[in-house]
Amino acid sequence: MKFSWQGHRGCRGLLPENTIAAFLKAIEFPQITTLEMDVVVTADHKVLVSHEAWMNHEICSKPDGTAVLKKEENRFNIYRLEGSDVQAFDCGKRGHPRFPDQMALPTHKPFLHEVIDALNDSGKPFPNLNIEIKTEGRRGDNLFHPKPEAFVKIVLEELIQLNIMANTTLQSFDVRILQEIKKLNSSIPLGLLVENKKGLKWNLRKLGFLPDYYNCHYKILTKRTVDKCHSMNIRVISWTVNNFEQINNLIQIGVDGIITDYPNLASKFNTQNNDASPK
Repeated sequence: MKFSWQGHRGCRGLLPENTIAAFLKAIEFPQITTLEMDVVVTADHKVLVSHEAWMNHEICSKPDGTAVLKKEENRFNIYRLEGSDVQAFDCGKRGHPRFPDQMALPTHKPFLHEVIDALNDSGKPFPNLNIEIKTEGRRGDNLFHPKPEAFVKIVLEELIQLNIMANTTLQSFDVRILQEIKKLNSSIPLGLLVENKKGLKWNLRKLGFLPDYYNCHYKILTKRTVDKCHSMNIRVISWTVNNFEQINNLIQIGVDGIITDYPNLASKFNTQNNDASPK
């Protein structure tokens, strides 16, 4: 199977994250096979592309143009806002303090259907999508997002309506989300997101079934874990990997894909099937 190069939130290192511009930019790099993105739900049950279920103070500005303050973030809870109100916020014109190479661009958080329309109109082959369903765990239920059953139904209905099921993998840190998807539609490829150090066995036991992907933070991923996953026919995708040396090390231990904020880095490697090496 082809090595999976994935643009994290589009191309966060180059353009504002989870925006139409970032997704279109990412697919300009021919090695990028997949767009990674996050979805939340608005008060009127619209599927919105956003990493947080609130307005991030690092990047977002209020409708009056002033910056969202850290102490204000939870006031701007997307699950309590209508979609039109959410899109009155700008989340790109200030750039990003942790990504100095990112080009500032006035833009808003798009609905998922807007992203899909833009990709369909891009003139390029439609990419694969790796969509993370964002939750805050049980503490966020009915506060920042619906409970898993309702949340999953909203997302699945949207995927069906947009006719993108065949292109989509769903991932989450919240095992309840993945368990609910598995119950409702067992044909959708699923990725378990992992950033804890409890190990493969513990994480798989908590999930209760074998996912299609074990999507692990690069700092805790080992060759032993990769090999064990492969022995169970689980592919391994590592995130979020942003420099040449880290990517090369992960390729050497046999990962099946890389999620990166800098899709341009993919051009530095030769990748074919599951074999990748630096140029």
